[in-house]
Amino acid sequence: MFPPPEIACAPQGWLPALTFTCGRMFGEFFTAIPGNYGLRAVKYIKFPHMHWFNRSSMLLAPTNPGVELAVACCSLTKLDMAFHFIKVTVYNDNPRRRVPLSVDSVLDHFCLLPLLKCANLQEA
Repeated sequence: MFPPPEIACAPQGWLPALTFTCGRMFGEFFTAIPGNYGLRAVKYIKFPHMHWFNRSSMLLAPTNPGVELAVACCSLTKLDMAFHFIKVTVYNDNPRRRVPLSVDSVLDHFCLLPLLKCANLQEA
């Protein structure tokens, strides 16, 4: 049994502020901790390769598992995401100059809109 995240002691290897890369197994792990303590304990998530999501433009995924995990972590206050510039820019009239995609295009392509539901998120 895991102690509440508010207290200072925790089992070895279990920290209230966790940094990890996206994956369904992390969501399953934190959900499996009794009393919802796992999801409540997460205050910081880092997605260093968010640009890998929906990398094939042929068939886009309707949801982003990393974003779903972030939304489920009700104590999340900080979220770091990295995007390769190639994935958030396009060529305009000049083939040597790339211009940013619209905010709506980025939100849609990476399925980021649910992040607006993170009430405690202070830094992204």
